[in-house]
Amino acid sequence: VNILSKGISYVAGYGLRMLPIIQSPAQLRETYSHDAAETFIDNHALQIVFAPKNLKIAKEVSESLGTKTVKARSRSRSTIGRASGSENTSETGRALLMPQELKQMGKSKEIILLEDCPPIQCSKITWYKDPTFEARGNGRDGVKFPSPEVTIIDPANRPKGEVSFMSNRVEQAEETKTEVVERAVTVADIENIDKLNLDDFSCDFSKVEIPKGDIT
Repeated sequence: VNILSKGISYVAGYGLRMLPIIQSPAQLRETYSHDAAETFIDNHALQIVFAPKNLKIAKEVSESLGTKTVKARSRSRSTIGRASGSENTSETGRALLMPQELKQMGKSKEIILLEDCPPIQCSKITWYKDPTFEARGNGRDGVKFPSPEVTIIDPANRPKGEVSFMSNRVEQAEETKTEVVERAVTVADIENIDKLNLDDFSCDFSKVEIPKGDIT
């Protein structure tokens, strides 16, 4: 829905809370363009990320998680004589989760990205293993809720309406009567023949015999 990319920034003011589910951010970019897709994602206060299959998406998620500081130890040993080596400890930055670690997260883990809160890696809830959601099952776990009662409508008691069908017949036009006045041609008619219309002539060819055969 194209209007969502424009209305996502102010629908919350009307008491609306949207929970879109997408398989990949590429779907948003294809539909709303790159900039509009970024705006669409940024206007969500909470994001739940599952293990990505695409390496590019895994890199984007890894960058959004940020980095952490880890201590790295390095040891050096002298190869001359019996002099002892040295050990150094240094701090370096590392991605909170590497792209390959995100892809190997598995189906039982998820990451929650919440505003003003560090990223949370947690376990997904499996509804048939959680007592709270198990009680809301649909019969797979033995819990069956009665179906709502639906009033049966008797076709005989339905209100009858009038159905009119359009006719395919062509209505015949009303017959019109035309009065034709015939008279002999006079000399004055011949003088004014250029001013006469075809309607002024009575031409009846019904009694004219059409010659048979080729006309030469």
